[in-house]
Amino acid sequence: MTTSRLLPLFALVSATAIAQATAAQPVQPPRTSPEEVALIEDGAKGLSVRHFPTSLPLYTFDDDPPGVSTCKDGCATAWPPVRGGPDSKPFGDWTLVTRDDGAPQWAFKGKPLYVRYHDRPTAPSGDGVDGRWRLLQNIPKPAADAMR
Repeated sequence: MTTSRLLPLFALVSATAIAQATAAQPVQPPRTSPEEVALIEDGAKGLSVRHFPTSLPLYTFDDDPPGVSTCKDGCATAWPPVRGGPDSKPFGDWTLVTRDDGAPQWAFKGKPLYVRYHDRPTAPSGDGVDGRWRLLQNIPKPAADAMR
């Protein structure tokens, strides 16, 4: 074969290889929550929110102004913050606040998130404690476009 005949054959083989490589790439589903948070389908109620991997329910603290965590020292021992990782990035309703020690903490709609030290995954007991702690109840399913 001459070079002029090999060129179209080479182009066809290259195009086929590229198409197969592209098709083999797994498609990542859109993110719906941070890695440290699990969302569980709860029928018509929406999504149940839990800390991952402990499955503990999440709480907000009424004394926290938007974007600021005021639960420190003994409070943070009883109500550990849901910390983000070093590569965590905010998206959708999920944001990060910076704690006094510089560590990132996840927030939902600007409210910092916590777990309760004494909770069990199936028995949340912190809702209404001291009249200031609120269980993060079922949240609506996010639109797929908001999570990309």
